[in-house]
Amino acid sequence: MVSYNLSDIKVVGIKRRIDSLGRIILPKEFRNAIGVKNNDYCRIYLGEVDGKKVIFVEGIEKTEKGEDEN
Repeated sequence: MVSYNLSDIKVVGIKRRIDSLGRIILPKEFRNAIGVKNNDYCRIYLGEVDGKKVIFVEGIEKTEKGEDEN
């Protein structure tokens, strides 16, 4: 797991409920900020900031998709 300092990250908070399938909807403003559109691929990381577990999402090009994706 990667550790970061909170000062390294721009913090924008919003509450979202996790649905019964474990999904979280990323708000449009977040998707725009990381440059992803509908049906784009994202890379998801688990990290730690100031002792709190956080999820990082990175928009990636379709040509960069992982081997486990088709």
